[in-house]
Amino acid sequence: MAEFYHSVTLNEEKCVGCTNCIKRCPTEAIRVRGGKAVIASERCIDCGECIRICPHHAKRARHSHLSQLSDFTYTIALPAPSLYGQFNNLDDIDYVLTGLKEMGFDDVFEVSRAAELVSEATRKLMDAGALKRPVISSACPAVVRLIRVRFPDLCDHVLPLKSPMETAAAMAKRDAVKKTGLPPEQIGCFFLTPCPAKVTDIEMPLGIEKSQVDGAIAISEVFPELSHKMDHLEKVEPLANSGVIGVGWSTSGGEAAALLKEMGVPCLIHQHRYSMLQQDNAALIPVIEEAGMGSIAFCPLSQGLLTNKYLNGIPADSRAAGKSVFLNENAITEDLVKKVSALNEVAAERGQSLAQMALVWALKVGRLTSVLLGASRISQVEENVKALSNMEFTGEELKRIDEILK
Repeated sequence: MAEFYHSVTLNEEKCVGCTNCIKRCPTEAIRVRGGKAVIASERCIDCGECIRICPHHAKRARHSHLSQLSDFTYTIALPAPSLYGQFNNLDDIDYVLTGLKEMGFDDVFEVSRAAELVSEATRKLMDAGALKRPVISSACPAVVRLIRVRFPDLCDHVLPLKSPMETAAAMAKRDAVKKTGLPPEQIGCFFLTPCPAKVTDIEMPLGIEKSQVDGAIAISEVFPELSHKMDHLEKVEPLANSGVIGVGWSTSGGEAAALLKEMGVPCLIHQHRYSMLQQDNAALIPVIEEAGMGSIAFCPLSQGLLTNKYLNGIPADSRAAGKSVFLNENAITEDLVKKVSALNEVAAERGQSLAQMALVWALKVGRLTSVLLGASRISQVEENVKALSNMEFTGEELKRIDEILK
């Protein structure tokens, strides 16, 4: 094995040396040399920020492929809790788990199930006073590598437990050996993830000699076929074994919330990103409700995209026209403008601005307690508050909005 393995790679032909990635890299691992980005292998933590921010798509992540399932006699899918968030209005994760088996996996083992065990083990260690405070989770390999590179004095604060991914793989293989009688080397465990750091963690793990996971397949590769299989299921198997605590790990603050619940401290409200254009967290809705928590969404207007600001071009004084790393002119695509224009027509028919309708939609469809808004002018606050004048949607309106957002 090479000294450093990295899942994040650079396509020099597409790189124009624009420095966007330099500004966002948390470890200062990127420099521009000869008009092209250069990634310092010893500093890169494979967090994927450069992939997300690059407007020229010069960065990409390596991952395993579904074709590699044929390398094993028996295969097990390890779905990350974040997979469930890819499906709108998902009330039963058994649809996802059954769909994975229909794709060709022999079995599934929820990583959220292992997350619950890690939460319990963490609570016991904390109760015993065996951990240095503050305690830093070891679940995210990008964070662990960030600490090693930038903040080595904090290494002793990292939780001395295997991640839910590794725990799930070990448990899944153990169960499969008992069930099939096959040797472990003929059993393949594949983690389904959107995270390039997980790929690196499998190929070059920290703290253990060899990962129990045999490959990491990108959710983007799995989603099309999985979605098709889910749409044509004749029978849904009762496969889910994890609860609210484990599934909740996929949310911001979910791991901490799990510990609070274990310790008898109720979580009153959960904050997550949610809007018409960003529904990745839709699967959290029933989880949050089952836990008896409130929910508040940030970016309900998608950085201003769900307003009339960009319907006729990019204003010179707008965020997209500036140097914001969160929104730039490349995000204002022809397809986006078409969708937003269609939504604006629905809003006008309701007697509302697009922003007002977008807020009401988020509150109603997202079943939110409230939303977080940013405003630079009093007039923006006043306009948003007027959304309260029409808080109901007809079935036809919701149907039209769903069609537009497809």
